[in-house]
Amino acid sequence: MSLKIGIISLGGKSVIAIAKACKKHLEQVDLLDIKNFEIQVNGCLNILYNGESLPDYDVLYIRGNYKYSLIARSITRALHKKCYMPTNAEAYTIGHDKFFTLL
Repeated sequence: MSLKIGIISLGGKSVIAIAKACKKHLEQVDLLDIKNFEIQVNGCLNILYNGESLPDYDVLYIRGNYKYSLIARSITRALHKKCYMPTNAEAYTIGHDKFFTLL
């Protein structure tokens, strides 16, 4: 069985290291730039990457900074039932809100 993972990020050094480690165990590892995602709401939620529907993945792992926490949360909320996602949607809001984290 071949598993496909999509790593959504800004493409930093740590993400490249994660992708190399994943390639030792998984057949397909795709690095996806978070800047190229769009979310459409037309009665249903569509996640687009480079203007096209996001392909199916077995795992989606999202990393990013505070500027992209809303899109990371939206992607996670939209796709959490379609594939495994190790981080839940609320974690992006909590993790990037220093006051909320302090509470």
